[in-house]
Amino acid sequence: PHKTPKVYIIMLLLICILILLLLGYYFDFIKLDFLDGVVGYEVFRRFITEINFTGSSVTLYEKEIFKKPDHAYAIPFRLLDGRIPVIKVSIDGIEAEFIIDTGDRSNLTLFPKFADENNFRFRYTLSDTLLTGYGIGGPINGQLLTIKKIDLDEGLFAENVITRIPTILAGAFNRSDTVLGSIGNGSKLINPTLSGSKRIFIGSKVYINDRGWLACEVLTGETDPKLIIGDGTYIGRFCHIYATSKIEIGKKVLMADKVYISDNLHSYENVDLPVIDQPIKQTNPVIIADGAWLGENVCVIGASVGKNSVVGANSIVNKDIPDYCVAIGSPAVIIKRYNATTKQWQKTDKDGQFI
Repeated sequence: PHKTPKVYIIMLLLICILILLLLGYYFDFIKLDFLDGVVGYEVFRRFITEINFTGSSVTLYEKEIFKKPDHAYAIPFRLLDGRIPVIKVSIDGIEAEFIIDTGDRSNLTLFPKFADENNFRFRYTLSDTLLTGYGIGGPINGQLLTIKKIDLDEGLFAENVITRIPTILAGAFNRSDTVLGSIGNGSKLINPTLSGSKRIFIGSKVYINDRGWLACEVLTGETDPKLIIGDGTYIGRFCHIYATSKIEIGKKVLMADKVYISDNLHSYENVDLPVIDQPIKQTNPVIIADGAWLGENVCVIGASVGKNSVVGANSIVNKDIPDYCVAIGSPAVIIKRYNATTKQWQKTDKDGQFI
């Protein structure tokens, strides 16, 4: 902080952040053979917790006897998801809420959604995309800029703060406006748009390339929709996957660029209303089974694709494709299927019968 005493932010749950955002995730990412265990949230919630990074110490105070030091500043915060402290700040006059993350290696991180909504990419001079640090799932690329002033509570402020805007989300560093339902180790999302992200579950070593849109919203009466992406899946650029009931993408699925998958569609039956004003209606759940391959510009709407099946570029899938098939067209029809007897891929008629 500028021209102020050193700031000590003493929080009830600060140590919890260190554990949840670092050690909790590290347990799945690296082997911690040199440690014997973890002290968890239920212990620290009973105390006022002070972390002294300079002195490498953690001090626990009984709530009844704790007295704030004269040189300390108490920063009000709220809890996100009952665990994560969030404080109010002003970034060059723009009101915002920021997570307190003791494990973040940068001074300040702006989530892409916030940066874009407030035109940070146009208002400031940004660096080229470069490596800005490492998240739990791997390297975090981003662009750097300098914020002129950050105002905290109690009249505290800092000036000329080097800040990053990530261009890739990796591992635990996966926040947009809220957290994902889950994300596995080594998974990366590059410049994603997320909607209903708490209902999105991503496995390990998933790679979702640039500018994908993942959505899982309550729009059709289904109260618990889910979007699930299995381990090792690759999804190309500009994907659009929108679930209102259930879309499940299996393990090791390969998707080219501009694939669209949906378990819903717009109603259009009322000719007196524009389609945009008509309700969303539910179709069948979508399952893309393990090992499948969807070519460029493929659309899958209310149908499933079987294990190790291939859908050719520009096809529209609106009926189920069984396991071990090749399908093309609009609508997609089967043209080839694996024959388990001959152990060969053989041509078929449109109903999948060998010819």
